Amino acid sequence: MTNRVRNLSNSRTVGAADLIPKAGQVDYWDRDLKGWGLRVSASGRRTWFVMYRAGGRRERFTLGTYPAMGAADAREKALGVLRSLANGHNPAQEKRTGKLVDTFAELAEGYIRKYAKGEAYATWEDGREICEANPGFKLLGRKLVTPDGYPPKDLKDNDRAIRAYLSAPDAPPAPNKRSWRKDQDVIDRDLLPEWRYRKADSITRLDVNRVLDKIVDRGSSVQANRVLEIIRVMYSWAIGASRVEIHVNPCHEVKKRHKEKSKERHLSTDEIPVFWPMAGSAEHPAKITEASKLALRLILATAQRPGEVLGMRKDELDANWETSNDPGWTIPGERVKNGRTHRIPLSPLALDLLREAVALSGDSPFVFPSPRGKGAMLVSSLSHAIARSQFFGLDPFTPHDLRRSASTHMGRKECGVRPHVVSRVLNHIDQTVRAKHYDPYDYDDEKREALNAWSRRLVELIEGGASVVSPERGA
Repeated sequence: MTNRVRNLSNSRTVGAADLIPKAGQVDYWDRDLKGWGLRVSASGRRTWFVMYRAGGRRERFTLGTYPAMGAADAREKALGVLRSLANGHNPAQEKRTGKLVDTFAELAEGYIRKYAKGEAYATWEDGREICEANPGFKLLGRKLVTPDGYPPKDLKDNDRAIRAYLSAPDAPPAPNKRSWRKDQDVIDRDLLPEWRYRKADSITRLDVNRVLDKIVDRGSSVQANRVLEIIRVMYSWAIGASRVEIHVNPCHEVKKRHKEKSKERHLSTDEIPVFWPMAGSAEHPAKITEASKLALRLILATAQRPGEVLGMRKDELDANWETSNDPGWTIPGERVKNGRTHRIPLSPLALDLLREAVALSGDSPFVFPSPRGKGAMLVSSLSHAIARSQFFGLDPFTPHDLRRSASTHMGRKECGVRPHVVSRVLNHIDQTVRAKHYDPYDYDDEKREALNAWSRRLVELIEGGASVVSPERGA
């Protein structure tokens, strides 16, 4: 094979017809950057590569093909590989062992599993999915057996996941990010449709800006900020973990699209009766499903986060929730922002809403199943439904503003709920030394009185009553 030296930074040189051999293939080397080359085959195919030595052996690392990858991009990528080599990495070896990702979809999958969920939680989750599909697995001491008492034959590769789940079916490890589902939602909705098959290390600042501009154009400038932050964190993780060969985050110096202010929006006593039926008007009829209506009402009635309400599983409700004198809903720590299990007493109004929602949900394990298949409804679907319905004739608001509305009205004189009890209902962490170390009390009775008072006040507002709810001073 003949080796030749050329100026590979010159696109005219790279595309010249005289580089094509009559048979076989020829490697051309750049005259300035040592190790950077272009392999040209008799068919005319041109492939960029870097050649270097590591661990006593010669390694060839493929960068991409011309003209899909231009000379300038190939040179920059070659420099990245050589910098990585200088920092003690062997990119070719890492690619062989699967550490480097190829496409953005692979990067996103790795980010969610390794960074957002964490390997321990992801493994437990894998085990739960397998065991739900194959009921009857159990651990006898350290031995994993099927319902027949024999070791499983076809699931050896998933042995660790099954054991992780069966060892603690009701106590999964805490995920690294409580909000990993929101990250997954953003990736699925805004990033994969744009970049799914793109090379992970080919994403540039220009690509990031284009995605953000699209989101702003659809009227979601705040969401654009969220997307920017997720891309930034994703690539920071990937660069630090050597999952990509670039060394500069494509979000570097990309500016937020919206200057965010502290949130103050809540529905007034005049707006709540308009909101509740979600009927819209003759000119702008509401475009929203019955399940979405129930979910929005339940957020307002319980004062819980939209994602926590939509992710509600039926087994999180008390076993006798429909007949109990003190029914409740317990959100496991893995689904809560602060990681602490949270119990919400259910008011009569919340119970009525739940009965309707459960009846609509069919045999799904979720109270609010996604209409598109597996899993629960997404918060974004509620946001879109509100926007499609012209906010039911009100000033713009979000699902989370309903939680703020409940909190605001509970603290007013009509309900008379004390601030520290409102905080307990909202599951906010009290950072005082006394609360953190000397107050393990769960405030369940006070939370029930508070939510019942809010339920009565909400019914009065909906029905147009003017009487005042007696303050629950024990709250």
